[in-house]
Amino acid sequence: MDSDWTEIPTHILELILEKIEPAIDFIRFGAVCREWRCAMKDNLQQRIKTLHNRYRYFQVPMLLTSTTEDDNTWNMYNVMNNKFLETKLVVPYDKRFCGSSKGWVVTVNKDWTVTLYKPFSMVQYGNNNADTCVIQLPPLFPMEYEEGVEPYDPLEDFPNDYDIYIDPENVYYFHVYKALITHDPLANPDECIVVVIFSDMNELAFIRLSHDGGPQTWIKIEPKFFSEDILFYNDLFYAVMGDGSLRSFDLRCSSVNSTIRELAHAIPWITNSGKRYLVESYGHIIMVERFIGFEQVKIKGRKTKSFKVWRYCFDSNTWIQIESLGQMSFFVGDNSSLSILASSFTGLQPNCIYFTHDVDGLYGSSRPPIISDLGLYNLENGEFKLHFTIESDLLKKMNNRPPVWLVPTL
Repeated sequence: MDSDWTEIPTHILELILEKIEPAIDFIRFGAVCREWRCAMKDNLQQRIKTLHNRYRYFQVPMLLTSTTEDDNTWNMYNVMNNKFLETKLVVPYDKRFCGSSKGWVVTVNKDWTVTLYKPFSMVQYGNNNADTCVIQLPPLFPMEYEEGVEPYDPLEDFPNDYDIYIDPENVYYFHVYKALITHDPLANPDECIVVVIFSDMNELAFIRLSHDGGPQTWIKIEPKFFSEDILFYNDLFYAVMGDGSLRSFDLRCSSVNSTIRELAHAIPWITNSGKRYLVESYGHIIMVERFIGFEQVKIKGRKTKSFKVWRYCFDSNTWIQIESLGQMSFFVGDNSSLSILASSFTGLQPNCIYFTHDVDGLYGSSRPPIISDLGLYNLENGEFKLHFTIESDLLKKMNNRPPVWLVPTL
């Protein structure tokens, strides 16, 4: 006589769940039947509450990569054991993901509409609710080009120049530089706000989701300021500018512009090329500076040279450089930057910055970039471990669809 898995007592399921750590095992557990999925969700919520509130994510992010010939199939790379998962994720999108936040990826379509996908909830383990894991948003301030104008690639005339240039054929999926989601759109739609950095001027815009399905409209934040990254912390939004200065604003107010506050002053770059990220850790606002060097222009190679880390001091409104992350690990890239307690996960390296190849001025031109700038950086000794254990032939398959960190959430 066959066993009825649905009849296993809840307390037994809870004992099993307490032994599970990797996210993929949660997915497999929840795919058995409805009863097991409900037990899995309850257990996951309890773990999030019992784990220190300052650690926003229970699971370590995985690297969402395109290493197959199927345009809609994505692989997941686990940095804790340096292996690809057997399970494939199917996301009906074959371009660059312009953001990853709260377990969702953000895309821009040819008609300038924005789509949110929740890949781990779309995994095909008998889950038939894939449609509920896709959210369509209205057009995001479309860019306009004159008809009949031939696309111009300045690299043809100036092969040694790194001018920022995006091919008009591809401009729509580079329209959003980065995206942030405040709350899960399915679990907390009335509290969910999507904020994006968009356009070639790195402007800010946001949209509120609603449970009742009311009209949704993107709203620009004025005045414009060139933003590198955004962070949601203690009900306020923070944006770091291209010069390293920090600003805050409150989207709960009807007049958002009146809430903009200038906080930390600028930090000049010591080189001409770099990126800045914001991450909340231990209740602190942290800025990560990434210094990048470019190799041959024709192959568009790039390499991260070093990192610096700064903590914002609320009392003095200044950045203070820090030399150690302690037991924390940071994950930076096109995703919402993350801070994870390394001691909670076997194989995760403390005091390290895990980074991936994200958008830069060379993306989107008529020649595809070479994806090579990913790995981990040890803040204590300044050593790099590049590419993890991903082989070069697999890296080449990622050229048109750069990898992005994704938190496994269901």
